[in-house]
Amino acid sequence: MALLKTDEEGAMAGAKGKVVKIAAAGAIKYGPKAVGVVKKAAKNPQVRALAGKVAKEVAENPRLRKQAIQGAGKVARGAAVAAKGAGVIAVGKAGIAAARAKDKGAKVGDAAKQRMADAKEKRQEKKAEAAKAEQAMAVIGAAIKMTAAEFDEAYASLGPSVNPLETPGCYAVFLLSNPFKPGKGGFRYDEVYVGASDNMAEAVRRHFEGKGNVDLYADHRHKRDLQYLAFLPGCSDKRGDLMGLLGSDDSYNAYDW
Repeated sequence: MALLKTDEEGAMAGAKGKVVKIAAAGAIKYGPKAVGVVKKAAKNPQVRALAGKVAKEVAENPRLRKQAIQGAGKVARGAAVAAKGAGVIAVGKAGIAAARAKDKGAKVGDAAKQRMADAKEKRQEKKAEAAKAEQAMAVIGAAIKMTAAEFDEAYASLGPSVNPLETPGCYAVFLLSNPFKPGKGGFRYDEVYVGASDNMAEAVRRHFEGKGNVDLYADHRHKRDLQYLAFLPGCSDKRGDLMGLLGSDDSYNAYDW
Protein backbone atom coordinates (compact mmCIF):
# COMPACT_ATOMS: atom_id res chain seq x y z
CA MET A 1 0.00 0.00 0.00
CA ALA A 2 1.45 3.41 -0.97
CA LEU A 3 1.97 5.96 1.81
CA LEU A 4 1.68 9.74 1.50
CA LYS A 5 5.16 10.93 2.63
CA THR A 6 5.39 14.53 1.36
CA ASP A 7 3.27 17.70 1.76
CA GLU A 8 2.99 17.92 -2.01
CA GLU A 9 1.56 14.43 -2.18
CA GLY A 10 -0.85 15.24 0.70
CA ALA A 11 -2.05 18.36 -1.07
CA MET A 12 -2.58 16.34 -4.22
CA ALA A 13 -4.60 13.76 -2.32
CA GLY A 14 -6.78 16.48 -0.74
CA ALA A 15 -7.32 18.06 -4.11
CA LYS A 16 -8.39 14.72 -5.51
CA GLY A 17 -10.88 14.35 -2.66
CA LYS A 18 -12.36 17.77 -3.42
CA VAL A 19 -12.56 16.87 -7.08
CA VAL A 20 -14.57 13.80 -6.14
CA LYS A 21 -16.98 15.87 -4.02
CA ILE A 22 -17.37 18.57 -6.66
CA ALA A 23 -17.92 15.95 -9.29
CA ALA A 24 -20.60 14.32 -7.16
CA ALA A 25 -22.49 17.59 -6.74
CA GLY A 26 -22.07 18.66 -10.33
CA ALA A 27 -23.24 15.32 -11.65
CA ILE A 28 -26.73 16.08 -10.43
CA LYS A 29 -27.01 19.29 -12.40
CA TYR A 30 -24.73 18.63 -15.33
CA GLY A 31 -25.02 14.87 -15.55
CA PRO A 32 -26.46 14.67 -19.09
CA LYS A 33 -23.83 17.06 -20.48
CA ALA A 34 -21.05 15.39 -18.50
CA VAL A 35 -21.78 12.03 -20.09
CA GLY A 36 -20.94 13.45 -23.50
CA VAL A 37 -17.74 15.07 -22.20
CA VAL A 38 -16.62 11.84 -20.50
CA LYS A 39 -17.20 9.81 -23.66
CA LYS A 40 -15.14 12.29 -25.65
CA ALA A 41 -12.35 12.42 -23.04
CA ALA A 42 -12.20 8.62 -22.82
CA LYS A 43 -10.88 8.52 -26.39
CA ASN A 44 -7.76 10.53 -25.35
CA PRO A 45 -4.79 8.19 -24.35
CA GLN A 46 -3.40 10.73 -21.86
CA VAL A 47 -6.77 11.09 -20.15
CA ARG A 48 -7.15 7.30 -19.92
CA ALA A 49 -3.65 6.99 -18.40
CA LEU A 50 -4.33 9.73 -15.84
CA ALA A 51 -7.70 8.19 -14.97
CA GLY A 52 -6.05 4.83 -14.40
CA LYS A 53 -3.46 6.40 -12.14
CA VAL A 54 -6.11 8.21 -10.10
CA ALA A 55 -8.21 5.07 -9.82
CA LYS A 56 -5.19 3.09 -8.61
CA GLU A 57 -4.30 5.67 -5.96
CA VAL A 58 -7.93 5.82 -4.78
CA ALA A 59 -8.05 2.04 -4.51
CA GLU A 60 -4.78 1.90 -2.52
CA ASN A 61 -5.60 4.78 -0.14
CA PRO A 62 -8.33 4.04 2.47
CA ARG A 63 -9.15 7.75 3.01
CA LEU A 64 -9.54 8.46 -0.69
CA ARG A 65 -11.53 5.27 -1.13
CA LYS A 66 -13.88 6.34 1.67
CA GLN A 67 -14.32 9.80 0.11
CA ALA A 68 -15.04 8.24 -3.26
CA ILE A 69 -17.69 5.97 -1.73
CA GLN A 70 -19.28 8.89 0.13
CA GLY A 71 -19.21 10.98 -3.03
CA ALA A 72 -20.91 8.23 -5.00
CA GLY A 73 -23.58 7.99 -2.31
CA LYS A 74 -24.23 11.71 -2.51
CA VAL A 75 -24.48 11.49 -6.26
CA ALA A 76 -27.01 8.67 -5.93
CA ARG A 77 -29.02 10.52 -3.30
CA GLY A 78 -28.87 13.76 -5.30
CA ALA A 79 -30.08 11.97 -8.38
CA ALA A 80 -32.93 10.44 -6.41
CA VAL A 81 -33.93 13.82 -4.99
CA ALA A 82 -33.72 15.39 -8.45
CA ALA A 83 -35.85 12.61 -9.91
CA LYS A 84 -38.40 12.98 -7.12
CA GLY A 85 -38.48 16.76 -7.60
CA ALA A 86 -38.95 16.36 -11.32
CA GLY A 87 -41.78 13.93 -10.63
CA VAL A 88 -43.45 16.35 -8.23
CA ILE A 89 -43.13 19.18 -10.76
CA ALA A 90 -44.55 16.98 -13.51
CA VAL A 91 -47.43 15.86 -11.32
CA GLY A 92 -48.06 19.46 -10.24
CA LYS A 93 -48.10 20.73 -13.81
CA ALA A 94 -50.35 17.88 -14.88
CA GLY A 95 -52.69 18.61 -11.96
CA ILE A 96 -52.83 22.31 -12.81
CA ALA A 97 -53.50 21.53 -16.46
CA ALA A 98 -56.22 19.04 -15.49
CA ALA A 99 -57.81 21.53 -13.08
CA ARG A 100 -57.78 24.26 -15.72
CA ALA A 101 -59.27 21.93 -18.29
CA LYS A 102 -61.94 20.85 -15.81
CA ASP A 103 -62.73 24.46 -14.89
CA LYS A 104 -62.90 25.47 -18.55
CA GLY A 105 -65.14 22.50 -19.31
CA ALA A 106 -67.39 23.38 -16.38
CA LYS A 107 -67.68 26.99 -17.56
CA VAL A 108 -68.49 25.88 -21.10
CA GLY A 109 -71.05 23.43 -19.74
CA ASP A 110 -72.64 26.08 -17.51
CA ALA A 111 -72.80 28.55 -20.40
CA ALA A 112 -74.48 25.95 -22.61
CA LYS A 113 -76.99 25.12 -19.88
CA GLN A 114 -77.74 28.82 -19.37
CA ARG A 115 -78.32 29.32 -23.11
CA MET A 116 -80.69 26.36 -23.15
CA ALA A 117 -82.54 27.69 -20.11
CA ASP A 118 -82.81 31.18 -21.66
CA ALA A 119 -84.09 29.73 -24.94
CA LYS A 120 -86.66 27.64 -23.08
CA GLU A 121 -87.82 30.67 -21.08
CA LYS A 122 -88.22 32.72 -24.27
CA ARG A 123 -90.24 29.93 -25.90
CA GLN A 124 -92.50 29.76 -22.86
CA GLU A 125 -92.94 33.56 -22.87
CA LYS A 126 -93.84 33.58 -26.56
CA LYS A 127 -96.24 30.71 -26.02
CA ALA A 128 -97.92 32.53 -23.12
CA GLU A 129 -98.13 35.76 -25.14
CA ALA A 130 -99.65 33.90 -28.08
CA ALA A 131 -102.24 32.25 -25.83
CA LYS A 132 -103.08 35.60 -24.22
CA ALA A 133 -103.42 37.30 -27.60
CA GLU A 134 -105.69 34.51 -28.83
CA GLN A 135 -107.89 34.84 -25.77
CA ALA A 136 -108.02 38.63 -26.17
CA MET A 137 -109.05 38.35 -29.79
CA ALA A 138 -111.75 35.85 -28.81
CA VAL A 139 -113.17 38.35 -26.30
CA ILE A 140 -112.94 41.27 -28.73
CA GLY A 141 -114.45 39.10 -31.44
CA ALA A 142 -117.70 38.99 -29.47
CA ALA A 143 -117.74 42.77 -28.98
CA ILE A 144 -119.42 45.54 -30.97
CA LYS A 145 -116.50 47.03 -32.94
CA MET A 146 -116.06 50.21 -34.98
CA THR A 147 -113.56 52.88 -35.96
CA ALA A 148 -113.52 56.32 -34.33
CA ALA A 149 -115.18 57.80 -37.42
CA GLU A 150 -117.93 55.19 -37.30
CA PHE A 151 -118.45 55.91 -33.61
CA ASP A 152 -118.91 59.61 -34.33
CA GLU A 153 -121.62 58.77 -36.83
CA ALA A 154 -123.30 56.29 -34.49
CA TYR A 155 -123.22 58.72 -31.56
CA ALA A 156 -124.71 61.49 -33.66
CA SER A 157 -127.63 59.26 -34.63
CA LEU A 158 -128.49 58.17 -31.12
CA GLY A 159 -132.14 58.78 -30.42
CA PRO A 160 -134.65 58.26 -27.64
CA SER A 161 -134.71 54.50 -28.28
CA VAL A 162 -132.36 52.27 -26.35
CA ASN A 163 -129.05 51.74 -28.16
CA PRO A 164 -126.58 48.98 -27.16
CA LEU A 165 -123.81 51.56 -26.88
CA GLU A 166 -125.77 53.45 -24.22
CA THR A 167 -126.03 50.43 -21.92
CA PRO A 168 -123.75 49.47 -19.00
CA GLY A 169 -120.62 47.53 -19.88
CA CYS A 170 -116.92 47.64 -20.63
CA TYR A 171 -115.29 49.31 -23.59
CA ALA A 172 -111.81 49.39 -25.09
CA VAL A 173 -110.25 52.11 -27.22
CA PHE A 174 -107.24 50.87 -29.23
CA LEU A 175 -104.53 52.85 -30.99
CA LEU A 176 -103.69 50.55 -33.91
CA SER A 177 -100.23 49.97 -35.31
CA ASN A 178 -101.69 50.38 -38.81
CA PRO A 179 -105.05 51.69 -40.10
CA PHE A 180 -107.85 49.16 -39.67
CA LYS A 181 -108.70 47.03 -42.70
CA PRO A 182 -112.12 45.38 -42.70
CA GLY A 183 -112.17 41.66 -43.33
CA LYS A 184 -108.99 40.86 -41.44
CA GLY A 185 -109.37 38.48 -38.51
CA GLY A 186 -107.18 40.39 -36.06
CA PHE A 187 -105.23 43.60 -35.60
CA ARG A 188 -102.13 44.89 -33.83
CA TYR A 189 -102.21 47.85 -31.48
CA ASP A 190 -99.66 50.07 -29.73
CA GLU A 191 -101.89 51.49 -26.97
CA VAL A 192 -105.21 50.59 -25.38
CA TYR A 193 -107.57 52.01 -22.78
CA VAL A 194 -110.17 49.90 -20.97
CA GLY A 195 -113.09 51.54 -19.19
CA ALA A 196 -116.43 50.64 -17.68
CA SER A 197 -119.58 52.77 -17.43
CA ASP A 198 -123.34 52.65 -17.06
CA ASN A 199 -123.39 54.38 -20.46
CA MET A 200 -120.47 53.25 -22.61
CA ALA A 201 -121.13 55.69 -25.47
CA GLU A 202 -121.25 58.68 -23.17
CA ALA A 203 -118.00 57.61 -21.43
CA VAL A 204 -116.15 57.32 -24.76
CA ARG A 205 -117.50 60.68 -25.89
CA ARG A 206 -116.12 62.33 -22.75
CA HIS A 207 -112.64 60.93 -23.52
CA PHE A 208 -112.82 62.27 -27.08
CA GLU A 209 -113.84 65.71 -25.78
CA GLY A 210 -110.82 65.92 -23.43
CA LYS A 211 -112.79 65.22 -20.24
CA GLY A 212 -111.24 61.78 -19.55
CA ASN A 213 -107.85 60.22 -20.23
CA VAL A 214 -105.53 62.98 -21.50
CA ASP A 215 -103.30 60.65 -23.55
CA LEU A 216 -106.30 59.06 -25.20
CA TYR A 217 -107.64 62.52 -26.01
CA ALA A 218 -104.31 63.63 -27.52
CA ASP A 219 -104.17 60.57 -29.78
CA HIS A 220 -107.79 61.12 -30.79
CA ARG A 221 -106.89 64.62 -31.99
CA HIS A 222 -103.75 63.61 -33.91
CA LYS A 223 -104.19 59.92 -34.73
CA ARG A 224 -107.95 59.54 -35.01
CA ASP A 225 -107.65 57.28 -38.08
CA LEU A 226 -105.74 54.72 -35.96
CA GLN A 227 -108.34 54.50 -33.18
CA TYR A 228 -110.55 51.43 -32.97
CA LEU A 229 -113.32 50.81 -30.43
CA ALA A 230 -114.83 47.68 -28.91
CA PHE A 231 -117.95 47.63 -26.70
CA LEU A 232 -118.88 44.74 -24.40
CA PRO A 233 -122.38 45.34 -22.96
CA GLY A 234 -123.19 43.84 -19.57
CA CYS A 235 -119.66 43.18 -18.24
CA SER A 236 -118.95 46.24 -16.13
CA ASP A 237 -117.61 44.07 -13.31
CA LYS A 238 -115.00 42.48 -15.61
CA ARG A 239 -113.01 45.64 -16.28
CA GLY A 240 -109.96 44.49 -14.27
CA ASP A 241 -109.86 41.15 -16.10
CA LEU A 242 -110.12 42.88 -19.46
CA MET A 243 -107.33 45.31 -18.55
CA GLY A 244 -105.01 42.44 -17.70
CA LEU A 245 -105.96 40.53 -20.82
CA LEU A 246 -105.34 43.47 -23.16
CA GLY A 247 -102.37 44.88 -21.23
CA SER A 248 -103.89 48.31 -20.73
CA ASP A 249 -102.35 48.64 -17.26
CA ASP A 250 -99.04 49.17 -19.11
CA SER A 251 -100.66 51.58 -21.56
CA TYR A 252 -103.25 54.36 -21.21
CA ASN A 253 -104.56 52.92 -17.94
CA ALA A 254 -101.12 53.15 -16.28
CA TYR A 255 -101.94 56.74 -15.23
CA ASP A 256 -105.72 56.62 -15.30
CA TRP A 257 -107.71 53.76 -13.85
